[in-house]
This record gives sequence, structure tokens and C-alpha cells, in this order.
Amino acid sequence: MTNLFATQDKVVSFKNGGLKSEILEKFAFEKAYCKKNHQSTIWTYYNYSGVRMEFADKKSQVRTINELWKSQGFKFYKQTNKPEMAKAIGARSVIGHVFKNEAKNESNSSSATEPLSTMMGYMNAGNEVVTWEINW
Repeated sequence: MTNLFATQDKVVSFKNGGLKSEILEKFAFEKAYCKKNHQSTIWTYYNYSGVRMEFADKKSQVRTINELWKSQGFKFYKQTNKPEMAKAIGARSVIGHVFKNEAKNESNSSSATEPLSTMMGYMNAGNEVVTWEINW
């Protein structure tokens, strides 16, 4: 698989467009925020209704997000590690938590592929959503 992070300067659009450099700046800001607040992990996910990337910095927020996905029929499916992305953003690790909805398929769902997962080098299927756990 081609490393999309290395070959693509533009990321498909977050809200009003988004360059890879802007996203990396956001990660740098979040890393500084974490260090200032003595925490080592943030979770990144894509808010489909808001059409934007969002960050959760507390486990309780992540539980709320996961409960929302479960209420929509998504179940935990697998975990994917992305060491090349961790290196690119200066993190210890980047882990994708993939949730899948077996009731959805190509004919009854819109694509849930979002630009953050693409940037991370993971092309999620139309019946998947991903929460990215970033450990600094």
C-alpha cells in the first residue's frame, strides 16, 4: 500500500479544506496541550454530522463517543497500529480503534471514509468508523 501521508500534500477536506501542514500544526498544538495538562493520550475521531475532525482528551469523552457508535449499530472490530504516523507527528504510538456495522453495506450506506483515516494510511470501509488513539 502506498504511504498516503508521504505522497499527498492535500487532505480531502475537513471543513473548509485542510492541508497536511495545518493538520500537523493541530497535532503539535494538541501535544503541547497534553504536556501542559500532564496527560499523555488524546483520541481523534471524525464527527460526520459536523464534518470535522475532533479531539477527545478524557477517557469519559471517548466512552461517550463509543457508546454513540454502539447505539448506531457499530461494534469494535479491530485495532491497527501506525508507527509511521507516530513518527511523523512525534508521538510514541498511534493506534486506530476500528468499529464496524454489519448491517451497513455499499448499497445502504454512504461512505464513512474520512480524510484523517486516509492521512493515517487506513482506508476504512463504508461500514466502519475509527477512533485514533495518540500517545505522546
